[in-house]
Amino acid sequence: GTSSQEPSIIVFNAGGSSPTPTFIEFTYPRGKPIRGLRADDGHVYDVQLLTSKEDVFMDTTIGMTVAKMGMRLLPGRKLMDFYINGVEYYDGDEPGLLELRFIADRHPIGDFDMESLKDEANELINSKKYKKIHLVAARPTQSVYASVVPLTTWAFSKLTPVEDLWKPIPEDSLVANEGHIENKFYSLSFNKDGSLQLTNKSTGTQYQNLHVFEDYGDRGDEYTFSRVGPEKARVKNVKRTIISNGPIMAEVSQKLTLDLYESLDQSREKRIGKVEVPVHSVFRFFRDSPRIEVTTNITNTTTDHRFRVCFNLPFQTDASLTSTHFGYLKRSASPEVIPDAEEQEKRYADYPERPSGIQPQKGFIRVEDEDRIDAITVINRGLPEVEITDGNHLALTLLRCVGWLSRSDLPERPMHAGPGEATPGAQEMNEEYEFHYGFLVHSKDEPLSSSADHADVFQNLPVVFTLDHTEPPLNLIEPIIQLKDTTIRISSMRVQDDTILVTLYNLDSKDITTDVHLAEYIKSIAEVRLDGTIIRDHSLNKHTTKLSFGAREIKMCQFRRT
Repeated sequence: GTSSQEPSIIVFNAGGSSPTPTFIEFTYPRGKPIRGLRADDGHVYDVQLLTSKEDVFMDTTIGMTVAKMGMRLLPGRKLMDFYINGVEYYDGDEPGLLELRFIADRHPIGDFDMESLKDEANELINSKKYKKIHLVAARPTQSVYASVVPLTTWAFSKLTPVEDLWKPIPEDSLVANEGHIENKFYSLSFNKDGSLQLTNKSTGTQYQNLHVFEDYGDRGDEYTFSRVGPEKARVKNVKRTIISNGPIMAEVSQKLTLDLYESLDQSREKRIGKVEVPVHSVFRFFRDSPRIEVTTNITNTTTDHRFRVCFNLPFQTDASLTSTHFGYLKRSASPEVIPDAEEQEKRYADYPERPSGIQPQKGFIRVEDEDRIDAITVINRGLPEVEITDGNHLALTLLRCVGWLSRSDLPERPMHAGPGEATPGAQEMNEEYEFHYGFLVHSKDEPLSSSADHADVFQNLPVVFTLDHTEPPLNLIEPIIQLKDTTIRISSMRVQDDTILVTLYNLDSKDITTDVHLAEYIKSIAEVRLDGTIIRDHSLNKHTTKLSFGAREIKMCQFRRT
């Protein structure tokens, strides 16, 4: 790139088919507070300061004798070549460990009472509560900001930091505290058991119990779930704190304890024992997006069970729209009904395995109210199993822990599906897990591509970097391809020799013809097979061509730059 008088934030977004509000984090030099990010069209997006990155120049663990001596020898607030501007201390993870942090810089900032620090330090040392101190001294160097920006799809976007900005407070602001969140899309409250109660402002519909944990016993194997009741995930010790609260987003941390069964008995017909499992969830809410993102951490300490997070719906449905690699499938919400013996004989069919309502998914599942306008989309990052039960209970599997590759004594499938080998590692005992998922309530009039876009921006995190005084090349910022119809989606884009191969697919179950606009440096386009054989060439008129897709069709296109 060329030199520039102002820094810029460059973001690459690999996903979506239309600009969808996307959460980004970026760093900016400390000491240069910024108020917004200006896009190329002149619109300025709000930013929110999150934290500061640090340059650690001292990290050591010392005993109490050395600590006492060090406090005596410390003449003032200067430590090595830095000045102490702040101090934090708290109990460490180990018994008898004190965590002590000095916040320092090249220059003194504000007043600092060194004598009070020494008095507090001596009091801690003399308390004999601690045996050693982990001392970290660090200098803040970069500020970390967040913003929510509708990014160009499958392209680089340039955003310019704005340091001086006056903007009126938006009418549709985000209001957040530990128990209640409200924006222009919804009003949400936490229930006593940690679940969520949400009102969709556009329809007035209330969702009473969202994000409820469920745990059933599982006597099955790695092929088939075999349920053992009763279900138990009793909630206690719910504690919430708000960890981020600003103009564009808020984050609420919720910690709770679940009472779960410990295992199955020897007969594998009954659940026994009791364990307490801590669960930590962080909920992220946005001002300008209906999407709610959740990160849940858990350490598994129980065996032979299936652990799910559930969303109870205020409407009934008999079908779902579930994403696949190249589209979606409309699936029944109920398992297939096994016909009677006479009908099976007519079909020359039998059912060695009982049908199940469990579905595979890729990025999202969407459920719509058959009678009214409401709908919900649940998105995920790497959680492929989902199910609808009773027509209104949407369950996303977080963990399945079983100890057998295959068993032949399951009511659902009384025969082996593979080798009858024990797999104790599949119980996932004492394994720490972090799950990423989210949801949004909306109108079923919203196109299916909107659900896919929210899933895409959640799954495919944007790549962000800061250019200090360098202007990015213009051909970097220019999108390679722009699609007019959001139902046509890009699956992949890669360089091969002197060409760019782009795989596209039609999300819908009907034929679509759409305009495709290409970057100026693309001189020709052709549809090709996987082996590179050209199916047909397409003419370009002012860098634009038309592509026709059949229902659910996948195409590979070859862009040539010469």
